[in-house]
Amino acid sequence: MPRTAVFALALCLVPVTELVAAEPSHGASRARAIAPYVKESTLGIVRVDLTRFDANDWAEGVKRLPLPFGPRAEELLSQTLAALPMIKEAGFREVFAIVHWSDLPTSMPLLVLPMNESAKVDALRGKLPWLKHWDADASIESTEKAILVGGSRARRPSLAEERRSEPVLDNAFEAAGDGLLQFLLLPSKTDRRVVEEVMPTLPQGIGGGPSSVLTQGLVWAAIGLDVGDTPALRVVVQSRDRDAANRMRGLWVASLALLMKNEMVAEEVRDPATALRLLTPRVADDRLILSLDESNDGMTQLLSIVEPSVEQINERVATVDAIKSLKQLGIAMHNYHDVHKHFPPAAATSKEGKPLLSWRVLLLPYLGQKKLYEQFRLDEPWDSEHNRKLVEKIPAVYAVPQSKGGEVGLTRVVVPVEKGTIFPHGALEGTKISKITDGTSNTIMVVVADAEHGVIWTKPEDLIINPDDPFRGLLGTKGTDFLTLFADGSVRVMNKSIGSEKLRAFFTRGGGEVIER
Repeated sequence: MPRTAVFALALCLVPVTELVAAEPSHGASRARAIAPYVKESTLGIVRVDLTRFDANDWAEGVKRLPLPFGPRAEELLSQTLAALPMIKEAGFREVFAIVHWSDLPTSMPLLVLPMNESAKVDALRGKLPWLKHWDADASIESTEKAILVGGSRARRPSLAEERRSEPVLDNAFEAAGDGLLQFLLLPSKTDRRVVEEVMPTLPQGIGGGPSSVLTQGLVWAAIGLDVGDTPALRVVVQSRDRDAANRMRGLWVASLALLMKNEMVAEEVRDPATALRLLTPRVADDRLILSLDESNDGMTQLLSIVEPSVEQINERVATVDAIKSLKQLGIAMHNYHDVHKHFPPAAATSKEGKPLLSWRVLLLPYLGQKKLYEQFRLDEPWDSEHNRKLVEKIPAVYAVPQSKGGEVGLTRVVVPVEKGTIFPHGALEGTKISKITDGTSNTIMVVVADAEHGVIWTKPEDLIINPDDPFRGLLGTKGTDFLTLFADGSVRVMNKSIGSEKLRAFFTRGGGEVIER
């Protein structure tokens, strides 16, 4: 999504959650801790109170909140949940994340960890290898008052660049309260100018009119959130004056009404009218304020109409795990190619060309599973007396998401098999990258099949692509989305809306099709 669109949406539709009233000293102390690192180009700041943070409670609580979940959002949440306990264990009490447009979407933000008497810097440095999985350029630097964690671009803000006003940060943090999490949205002068130049008029769906109502009316936005047994949310939008606040409230309401008509939102929200009422802020002088907590029973009401079912939660978790698995497979595939100068064939075969074991077995040494690989008899079929015993030892990377029936050893991680794919049927040798003439970013390597098409992970069996119906085996009876691993290592969510012709083009490695992205 273009930067201007993201900024405009963020200004119109600031997400909602819980907040606890804050003492003025909270805002001042946080502003002092973070001010040296907040520049004019800063997009936002996130603060997490680690003294209140519990990874399990947070993960469960977030699943209950009315937030938009997509695979990428789930993945980022998972990475964050893994990082915060490490920082807490090192003795730090709070962590700030400073986000710039230049960090998105590939680089980690600059993390600022204020020093305290219990902080152990060496313990944190021991976590650097893990951080490099998040950002290969990540490193840890010490200052007198804080530890800085991030890539080189995030750690070296321009000293000549104008800093944000500390009183502004003070007021925004105070408005966000003293809950588990605070988020500040800080549109810069450049952001405002770019939006006005690129989008001088707002969409008619939210009332139209000049975008300056939005860009010049909003000074900053602050969100406070708590999850757990008593989830709560508070959103405060600071406007230029009361008149601007009233105009922005009109944009907010129009944007929410438009959002409620979205197909994906409609599937999640059972009572749009009630949701619209609960999520409409009030005007207090020059501010918009939205508060949902125990005092007004707002979060309870909202969760009652949007809370996902246990089945939906499990599907979300399975999606995140599947994305992680596909990324691991992408790395392993390329490591295999580095050694053998080609990707693995769809199956290991006998001298006579009879399929014996799946590519999933051949890839084991490149997935950290060398000991398991060495237990296989590669000259015997998957269901020989010896190899059959290894079916139950399915690695976690192949075990998600589960196949229908939960039979031991089933996987839904398969490769598309058909003439022209990376894994052509009956090929004795794997495909070389040089043979993927359509480009690795345009060619699907691995897919997650639907629950009906799980296979024994060691069996040389995968998804046979039907040219007349290439979606067969991917969508099940009700699905519209499916996960794919492309030959460049990227993981993407594909949707039925792309159409059969484009999907067939993505499956072929050298069809010469022109694919509009």
